[in-house]
Amino acid sequence: DNPDLANDIESKIRTHYVPTPIDPALVAAVDEATAEVDF
Repeated sequence: DNPDLANDIESKIRTHYVPTPIDPALVAAVDEATAEVDF
């Protein structure tokens, strides 16, 4: 359980993808990846 790491990853993702429209496939991929990690 590492909230700081999760926040860091989330921040990087937001910084990377905010300028572009949200891609549902990307969101699904991120959800699938994060579902495997116990935050």
